[in-house]
This record gives sequence, C-alpha cells and structure tokens, in this order.
Amino acid sequence: MKPQRREFLRALAAGATALSLPRAAFTEAGPTSSKRSGPNLHETELSETKLTGTITLISGAGNNIVSVKGDSGSPLGSLLVDCGVAEHAQEVLKLTGSVAKVFNTHWHLESTGGNDAMAKAGAKLASHVNTQLWMTQEIVHDWEKKVFPPFQAGRLPVLDYYGVDNVSGDRFRRVTITDENRFGLLGKGAVLMVTAYPNRTSPVLRGAYILENLLGTPPSPPPPNV
Repeated sequence: MKPQRREFLRALAAGATALSLPRAAFTEAGPTSSKRSGPNLHETELSETKLTGTITLISGAGNNIVSVKGDSGSPLGSLLVDCGVAEHAQEVLKLTGSVAKVFNTHWHLESTGGNDAMAKAGAKLASHVNTQLWMTQEIVHDWEKKVFPPFQAGRLPVLDYYGVDNVSGDRFRRVTITDENRFGLLGKGAVLMVTAYPNRTSPVLRGAYILENLLGTPPSPPPPNV
C-alpha cells in the first residue's frame, strides 16, 4: 500500500473515531484553543486535540476536521479530512500550517466552506465522485427555506477517490489505468455500467450482481411492503 494511501486511511479511521465521541470528551482531553468564542457557529472557539503524534482533531470550525501531518522531513503539507466553514478557514490554516490536500467527505458547507481558501493556499481538493456530483447541483432545503447554488470551479475537487488524477464532474471520458489491481473483471467498464445508476455508483446493485452472477447465491427477496 502506498504511503499516501496509508495516511489517508489512517486519517479516515481517526476521523470516524473522532466523530463518534461526544464533544465533552474533547474538552476533557485538554485541547489547545484559538481566540474566538461565542454561541454562533461562525464565532465558536477552535480547539485542537492530539489523537496521535501526527493526527490532530480540530473542533469548532463547523464539522470536525482531521489533520494528518506529512512524514518528517517531507516538503508536503498536511492532509485534511474536511475543512470547516469559510469564516474559520484562515484560523484552520494557522493551526495546520501548509496544507497539501483536503478530502471532502460530503458537500455540506460545514465541511466544504473553506474549500476556496484552501485551494488558494495551494491545497488540492479531493472527494468521492458522488460528492462532486452533489456539489455541481442546486440543492433545495424546503424545511429551512434555503437554496444552495452549485459550487464554483475554484471550490470543486479536482481529484476523486477512484485514484485517477485531474478527473472531475459527471461526464464520461477515457482514462488510462496503470494499477494492475484494477485490471480484473469488476473493473471493466461494462460491468461498472450495469451495476450502477446512470448518474452515480451503487454498492447495492454491485453487491447483488456479484452474489447472483459470480457466487451463484442470489440475494433474498426484500420483506413484504418494502
């Protein structure tokens, strides 16, 4: 496994652990804090909690942010899992120093509001292709009476977690795959197409296809009224 992928997986594991902990647990751990405080999300106090020697949890900038420092002596900056609201972006950069890459877990502004500032500071933005698709759409929250316009180009990820650089958006294009681990049957375009919806992937369809066509054990029918 490549070092960058190990760091990424460690960050996601740490992020999942951090998100599962109550906020009080972070104050008990004795995090360091920045200057801002207040009841409003955009005025809340930022805090840092060391999870390991290289992984830090940043709270108070919207959603929790996980920062992973690069290897000792490496010129690369930190990897961030989400980057918080736009109003706290500069404070996050002060806490993390140079940022090489930001991975957006979803489109919500509490996670992606700082994308523009991070990109201008030299970070590459990355996400799953489904997250990119959400970012390119107008999203309406009827219950909040809010309309979220599509993200502008500078705030959109230019990488995705399929591991193909400089590919984004929802249009088809030909790419060259060099990773031999992706040369198998399940990586063929035809199989990927018949196990997905027209505009997004589907782990459920793909799993059912494998059970029925490769393992010979079709999934059980759904319960009544489902």
